[in-house]
Amino acid sequence: MHKTSTPLPSSQHGSGLKLLNAKDVSLQPLTGFESKGERHVKSSSLHNIWFTGEIKQWNSFEDEVLGHFSSVRWDRHQEIIAYGPPDAGVSEFHIDARDHYVCGEELSISGRFVQHALQPMSAVSKILGLEMVFGDWKATSRNRVDFVPAAEVDYPTEKPEILANKGKGRADAPNLSDDVLGVRTRKSLVPDYALMVEANGTPRAVGEAKTPWNHNFMAVWEEIIDDPAEPKFLASQTLGQIGNYMIELELKFGFLTNYQHTFFLKREVNKDEKETIYCSNPILYKHSPMAGSKISVRQGLLFLVGSSHGENAWYAKKLSETNILKREKGESMKNVRDKFAAVTKGKMVTQTSARSGAGEDLASDFARGLSLGEEPRRRAHFMDDPEAGRKKPGFSGSKRK
Repeated sequence: MHKTSTPLPSSQHGSGLKLLNAKDVSLQPLTGFESKGERHVKSSSLHNIWFTGEIKQWNSFEDEVLGHFSSVRWDRHQEIIAYGPPDAGVSEFHIDARDHYVCGEELSISGRFVQHALQPMSAVSKILGLEMVFGDWKATSRNRVDFVPAAEVDYPTEKPEILANKGKGRADAPNLSDDVLGVRTRKSLVPDYALMVEANGTPRAVGEAKTPWNHNFMAVWEEIIDDPAEPKFLASQTLGQIGNYMIELELKFGFLTNYQHTFFLKREVNKDEKETIYCSNPILYKHSPMAGSKISVRQGLLFLVGSSHGENAWYAKKLSETNILKREKGESMKNVRDKFAAVTKGKMVTQTSARSGAGEDLASDFARGLSLGEEPRRRAHFMDDPEAGRKKPGFSGSKRK
């Protein structure tokens, strides 16, 4: 009787097709994205928002990921959920061996991260019974929530406004010479990704994507690990948008990726009402224990899913005075830097606010809460939020105003 050949198991090397279970999929590195030289956007998508709480290294992140990964009973989850190309004899045109779709803007980079990271780890989460999946913000139960009206933080220059809604849906691509740094218009800012409870769409963590060409995460990391006494202006702006989402949603976990590197974030509020965002070292897309690295990006995402699982494991309360600084319309960057230094170093500087023009110094400005976003914060609160009247876990009494 003729015996059919059986594909090699994922643990073996050779020319046969690989069968991948949930553990195998989690260990895989991400496929590299495809781009062509300078044919990509030249603009930055950092917003005029700064996180003014503490930013610290999440030194134990990789060890925590490994500890969580080893605690999973992988032997109970042997279903085949993917196929890997063989190690040898693979065509350069194999669709699973490399990317062929060419990326030139944030929309494309975000899409590749969805395909190579969030899609597979959503499947793994389902298999492990964690009941959570990744998706876009509009798929959550809070899809009518709006955070910061973009007009508050993205100010048009005198140049034509050519990049609408982060480039999404533009059919009439402008000439590259028109792609001016910082020229962007958006209606509102919402997270690019959400980790949500599959059954009801409740968000448990959020994620944000940037492009690798204009957002140097290694430079951000260098600033984070630098002298703690030194201001971290770049890091604070880089984490400002995702930090604002985490604060407004009272979430503990998040992630920020430019595909090439991914930061994993943990937000904590201590008993003294001090807010800190712990930032992991940037995890390179091609890192994997299979290639000698400590962890993969997918393992980091699985750790976030596991850490957000549970009644209040995902929760970190919002302080009455948020650690978000927003640049006022018409305000100079020098004034923003002065305000940032005053807030982060706990100093009160007596410099005239460029915004008021009425001789009010920054000390009184801070006292009124304007520079820290107290008055604008009402506009940054959720709008048409169906859950606004619900109590937050761990609190009793009336909702904070």
